[in-house]
Amino acid sequence: MSVRHIFQKPGFFARTLLLSGASALQAGAHALHEKAFPVRLDGPEAKVLFIQLGQIGDYVLSEPFLKALKGYPGKSVRITALIDPVNYGLCKEGGAADEVVLYGSRKYTRGKPSGFPSASLGERGFDCAVWLRGDLKVLLWLIRKRVRFASVAKYPMPLRRAWASFISRRPPANAYPHFTDCMESLLEEHFPGARMPVEERPGAVRPFRKRVFIHIGSGNALRRWPRERFASLCGMLLGSDRALKICLLGSKADRGDAEAVLKDRTLLPYAGRIKDLSGRVGLEELKRVLSGGALFIGFDSGPMHIAASSGVPVVAMMGPQSPSVFGPRGRGGARVVYKAPFCSPCWQFSCIRNDGGAGECVLDITPGEVFREAAMLLGKGGHGGS
Repeated sequence: MSVRHIFQKPGFFARTLLLSGASALQAGAHALHEKAFPVRLDGPEAKVLFIQLGQIGDYVLSEPFLKALKGYPGKSVRITALIDPVNYGLCKEGGAADEVVLYGSRKYTRGKPSGFPSASLGERGFDCAVWLRGDLKVLLWLIRKRVRFASVAKYPMPLRRAWASFISRRPPANAYPHFTDCMESLLEEHFPGARMPVEERPGAVRPFRKRVFIHIGSGNALRRWPRERFASLCGMLLGSDRALKICLLGSKADRGDAEAVLKDRTLLPYAGRIKDLSGRVGLEELKRVLSGGALFIGFDSGPMHIAASSGVPVVAMMGPQSPSVFGPRGRGGARVVYKAPFCSPCWQFSCIRNDGGAGECVLDITPGEVFREAAMLLGKGGHGGS
């Protein structure tokens, strides 16, 4: 079956090989550079370039690292953050970076790409850089400016073996570290004494204590759950507790899906207990809003990671990515629904076994499974259907 897939989808397999090879090449190059030019922060003051061009979830997971760097014991650290525009507000709101420089990398940005901001970075004389997510232009600039850097890219990750899983139809054999664990290792290796903060869950806001937030959006069609499944899940939750209310979250682009869920005939008995907030809550205020809720439910996304960091309990539906590498990290409690297909983790934007829309790893997740996990966190004990 896997060999048939290779011949039927040569472009997909070629992209898999390209992604795997590029990741391995980057890891080797970064490891060699670190060995030849090790990072040193000898003085009491340091200027550090923090490079995080990843999407929302990547930035949210790396924000504790940024705070640890800023609070490095015994040193005054000034941080310039090189950030994708989608995370600008979050980075400014976090307050750990002294300066934020925008770069819409063609490799990562969801918006319009922009040129590398060499003029904005100027001649600051950085003592070192920290590479969490970057592209070739960033690497060439660092080399040209002779800036030493510590890189998270050198640590093992399953992308480099994706081609083998595709052929064997078996998941990666190795146990790969979570992205957060890689950042912890980076701190221990290059910035001993710096510790990522652990945030306590804020006290629940009384009006929200029976409110469940459901994120119906997705970064791409590969992760999009059908509308009727969200409607079915809402019905199970509302039917399990008369005091429960639901808020649908998403971007402005998700309002059509939210409207379809609200109009689903199975939810007519619960009119008034479900509200659409899609496009009405910005990323910068999302953490505050979620922190008072009873539960967050959603697929692997930036809002899911924001929810986990806010302290609210989370039910995370994982599909293309593996929870062992990019699962939720937080103190509010989390449960994961994940089918663990051989092709996960996957970094592509289409599915080898599905020519359009969501991948099988997403479509295999049922509302009943999600409800049972949600009920456990809500203290109900799940009895939902499939």
